[in-house]
Amino acid sequence: MDVTVRITGKSEVLAAIKAVNRKVEATTETAFDQASASTVADAQARVPVRTRRLQKSIRQLVKERLKRVIGTDVPYAHFPEFGTSRQKAQPYMFPAFERNRVILLKALKSMRLP
Repeated sequence: MDVTVRITGKSEVLAAIKAVNRKVEATTETAFDQASASTVADAQARVPVRTRRLQKSIRQLVKERLKRVIGTDVPYAHFPEFGTSRQKAQPYMFPAFERNRVILLKALKSMRLP
């Protein structure tokens, strides 16, 4: 006894899944962009300022699919963040990251799917 099963609407289901996936990715990218910009602003506001060189150098270094990297090219940037034998630490990057990580996670958790 042979049984034949025919599925109709397969292409519509696949198209709907792809549409949801595009919507989720677009919404996630937007949330990443907002968190990235906010992290840069927070780090710039928190960094100890002497000449403003370090403050002005904090920016988004990498923007890839579902990836953002915030940093600086100033060679002494780690000194205020972690401290030295003569200077106590004045973290600016990690606190900015932590604050915005929480905000990003809340935004992703509250994302509405179509």
